[in-house]
Amino acid sequence: MVRDQLAFLEVNGFRYYKTSREFRQKHANATSSIVVNVVSHSPGSSALTFYLVVKIDEVERKKLELLGGPNSSWHQECTISAYTVNFGPGSPHWDFPIRGHWDFGFEEEVWAAGPEIQAFTRDLSLPYVSRHIDPLEIRHTLLTARERTINLRPYQEVLTIDLLYFDSNTLRDDVERMRESYRSMCPEFRSDFDRFSALALKA
Repeated sequence: MVRDQLAFLEVNGFRYYKTSREFRQKHANATSSIVVNVVSHSPGSSALTFYLVVKIDEVERKKLELLGGPNSSWHQECTISAYTVNFGPGSPHWDFPIRGHWDFGFEEEVWAAGPEIQAFTRDLSLPYVSRHIDPLEIRHTLLTARERTINLRPYQEVLTIDLLYFDSNTLRDDVERMRESYRSMCPEFRSDFDRFSALALKA
């Protein structure tokens, strides 16, 4: 049903994968996805949201190299991601005219919300995943608008992008900037940051 409402994504180069409920587009060095997330609260009540995900192949390869392989518990297998439940009118995460969360009791309500779902996807979700196939845009978002992501350890992506696309001065500056901003975080998070930043600085 939601796939039918978002058929315009397939015209724009996305392919729908039924098993994972996602619209996915492959680029030369990246994959972008808009994942349909439907949760049933009760037999007569469901909620619709979306995950917006971009994976930059080169960044993920370098990140795995720093972490020592794919089995590390530190590794998040995407370069940037967002969850639309946090977006909408008055939201501190993303103040947007349409809320990225819909509750349904009947099938007719899904169809009635179709124009709103389409507008949200066209005006927020699609530009988000399209813009972030550029790793420099990912770095910018993680440093200046972290509330628009759900990255668990954003320093991993920022410092890996620094290593790949910037000079050592930028890397050191970002390490110091994030060290200061993480000063109030829990000890475990600060310890993980110190460990990863040391790996990046030695690379």
